[in-house]
Amino acid sequence: MPPKTMSFKELLRVLCVTLAHSDNNHLAVLADFRGFLVQSFARPELYYKRSRDAIVHCFGTEHPAVAIANRVLRMTSQEYRASKEAQAVVVKERNKELTVMTYDFICTRVEWLRINNMIIDKIALLMIASGARRCEILRDDIATFLDTQDGKHIKQFGLAKKTVACEVVAVVKPLLFLTPPEFMDMLAEVRASVKVESESDTDEEEMTAEASGEDDLLDNEAYNKQLEGLAKLLWPQFEANGFPCGTHTCRALYANIAHRLHARSNEGLNAFTADVLGHENLASVPHYHHVRVVFAEDPESAHLAANEQLERCHDQLRPVTLSAPNGITHSFLPMPRRRLDPKDRETLVQNYCDRLALSGIVPTKPIMAAMQMISL
Repeated sequence: MPPKTMSFKELLRVLCVTLAHSDNNHLAVLADFRGFLVQSFARPELYYKRSRDAIVHCFGTEHPAVAIANRVLRMTSQEYRASKEAQAVVVKERNKELTVMTYDFICTRVEWLRINNMIIDKIALLMIASGARRCEILRDDIATFLDTQDGKHIKQFGLAKKTVACEVVAVVKPLLFLTPPEFMDMLAEVRASVKVESESDTDEEEMTAEASGEDDLLDNEAYNKQLEGLAKLLWPQFEANGFPCGTHTCRALYANIAHRLHARSNEGLNAFTADVLGHENLASVPHYHHVRVVFAEDPESAHLAANEQLERCHDQLRPVTLSAPNGITHSFLPMPRRRLDPKDRETLVQNYCDRLALSGIVPTKPIMAAMQMISL
C-alpha cells in the first residue's frame, strides 16, 4: 500500500507503474488500490473515474487493465444507494438550518478578491460570477465560454457532469459582479497561467509524468487546497453552522443571488437553479438551497439572523475601520496571510496601498500593520 501522505496525482503514477510491472495480475493490483481508496478517503467514489481515466491515458483503451478497472473502480449498487441516502440526509439537515448572509457581506468579499488579484482569487471570482465548477473554469477541454454581447450574460458550452456522451450542452448564464468582457479577459488570464504552471512541472520521467492522465492544476492537490481554504476564509458562517464549505459554495451563492437579481418575476428558484447550473432535472437542486442571501429590502428579522450567524463564527477577515483626512470612515478587509514570493507580496501590498489611496487614506506604517500588510 502506498503511504497516505502521497498526493492523489502521485498515487495514480504509482498505480500505473505497478500495473505496468504486474505480470498481467491487474485484478489484484486494482482491487488493492480500490481498498486503499476506501480506507483513505471519506468519499472514495470521487476518485474512481479519475483513476480509470488515468489508466486509459497511460495504457490506451485496448489494454486489459482498462476493462478490469471499469469493473473494479466504481461504486457497487449497494454503495451507490447508501451514498445517495447519506447525501439526502445531509441535504435535509442543511436545508433545515439555512446559512444566512447579507448581499452586502458577499459584495465586500468579492471586492476583496478583486483587490488581492492573485490567480487563486481570480478563480474564485470567476466561479461565483458564473456559477461554473472549478474544473469548468480551469479546463477548456471541459467548458468554453462566449460573450453573448448583451452586456449581462455569457454562454457556457460543455458541463463537467453531463451524462450524455458526445453531447455539448450550452447554458446561458447571467453574470454577477463582472461584465462579460471582464469575465472573458480574466478567464483567459487564469487559463494561460494554469497552462504555464502545469507545463513547467515536467521534471519526472515520461512514464510517470503521463500516468496520472491529468496535466493541469485541476488535479494539483496543493492548488485545490488553496481554493478550499479560500472558500472557508470567505464564508466562515457555513462551518459555524456545522456544515462543510468548499468551492461548491460559490455555486450555491451564485444560484441564489442570480435568481434574486435576474429571474423572471414568476420563475421559481428550483427551475432557475437547474437552468443556470446546467442540471437536467430538479433532483440535485436542493444541494444549492442551504443558503439564504439577504438583500437590503428584506425584513429586519432576516438581517438579524445574518448578523447573529456572523457574530458566532470565527471570521479571520474582520473589517478594519480607518478614517480619511476628511473625517469619513471606511471599512476594509485586511490583506490575506499567505506564503508568497517577494515579488508577489510586493504586488499585493501595492494593490492595498492603491485601494487605500482611492479613499484618501495615506498608508502609514500603523495603518499598514492594522491591514496585515506589514509587521511592526
